[in-house]
Amino acid sequence: MACGVNYKNRYYKSSLVLYSNTDQTFNPSVPTTGQTLTYTSIGSNTGCAFTNETNGIQVNYNGLYSVSADVTLQTIAGPGTLTVQIFRDGVALPCCSAQVSQVVNDIDTLHVGTTVPVNVNASGPVTFTVVVSSTDVTSVTVSHAKMEMLKQA
Repeated sequence: MACGVNYKNRYYKSSLVLYSNTDQTFNPSVPTTGQTLTYTSIGSNTGCAFTNETNGIQVNYNGLYSVSADVTLQTIAGPGTLTVQIFRDGVALPCCSAQVSQVVNDIDTLHVGTTVPVNVNASGPVTFTVVVSSTDVTSVTVSHAKMEMLKQA
């Protein structure tokens, strides 16, 4: 939806919520950097600062942003430790990860979030994604994933 239509204009606070309730089953240790989550639905999308992508949120303007994620996961083949972390243009955000130790069939919901300044420069927009990784769990199912961003200033 173009800016200037309904809630997509410069007078509305920029906010984007993406989510998926479709099971995502994968090996979180391959590649060693983990698997990027995908989103099938838009919960809300206001303002002009964001573009939704299948696997994350693109930030189009400079500013201060809150980014958070909630992930419900179940170990299928383990046991082991799972990590959920937010990435910015493929680089893990420091202090923005959560871990849980699970045995087979354990179900946990992890929350991660932070506030970050974004400076969109000549290289283009900045993309935020959520990655699930592990060094010992070989199969995990994510039954719910939600990613949210809000432009603070």
